[in-house]
Amino acid sequence: MNNERDKAYWLKDPIWYAPHSVIYHYAQHLDSMPADQKTTKAFKKADELLVAAYALLGIQIAEGDHWMQPVADLEGSPDVRTGHFLPPEGEHAPHWEYQDVEVVSFLPAPNEDIGKFLSRTKLSKAKSYDAKTIILLHIQTGTQINSWEEIASALQNTGAVCPVVGLGRTHPERKDYVLFQLHPQLKVIANYNLNEILKAQSPRSVLNLRRGSKPSNAKRPNEEHCPFEAMGFVCPLLKKI
Repeated sequence: MNNERDKAYWLKDPIWYAPHSVIYHYAQHLDSMPADQKTTKAFKKADELLVAAYALLGIQIAEGDHWMQPVADLEGSPDVRTGHFLPPEGEHAPHWEYQDVEVVSFLPAPNEDIGKFLSRTKLSKAKSYDAKTIILLHIQTGTQINSWEEIASALQNTGAVCPVVGLGRTHPERKDYVLFQLHPQLKVIANYNLNEILKAQSPRSVLNLRRGSKPSNAKRPNEEHCPFEAMGFVCPLLKKI
């Protein structure tokens, strides 16, 4: 841990999931649920965890392994917490660094562009997210945007210290995605195909993060936990895979 604040956060729930594990369990246990059950608050939170997993796959391309977990409703905001090991310093064990993620699906008012929408909502002075919270903007299929450059330019005037990242699908049939950093500066993080990345991953990778944990703790082939248990979902197929 880098400080006492980090330690307090990661000790609340010791189980952290790889993003490909979240995607796998969503497909196995939640995707086939009846439509009337997909309108609940719990399902919305599950969708946010899935979107964050898509984005985290892109971040891993640039930065290596990252882990994630849902945040309990008692904490309020954010939606998801992510974490990763920093490179070790000398003979010391590697530090664990966390990052909160607030997921935003683009639902603007009529005739309002994305930059103005974010400025009015998540980046307003009333929110005051800190630098350890990423605003993840999910551009849903079918949403029309002028350009990423225009969005990034609009965000410069907000004075926000929290990073803003945009996730969008770039092909109508293939699961091709692009991940952009929109604030504080504009840059492409990764272009990737979801299925190609998932083929090489184990669906059951988890990290049981306790005091003194090391990156080697990630291999747990007999894991019996599901990332959606915390939201009240039952994962009946878990022990069969």
